[in-house]
Amino acid sequence: MGTWTANYVIYENHVNKHIGIHKNGCSQIEKNGGTGIGKYIGFASKNDAYEYAKNIDLPKNFCKFCIKNDKD
Repeated sequence: MGTWTANYVIYENHVNKHIGIHKNGCSQIEKNGGTGIGKYIGFASKNDAYEYAKNIDLPKNFCKFCIKNDKD
């Protein structure tokens, strides 16, 4: 069986009511050591991450540090 790598990560936070979509390895995830009051979920693509996120009733943000445009 092959190894799977998450290229995008969602930070889902129901306490502060938001979802952040990041590239894996983003400094904004790393600054908290990958911990927090929410949960992190990995996805193979930005589209997969967004498809998951759009079904959750929270505001969604693409990270302004690691996702600069639609090509990221």
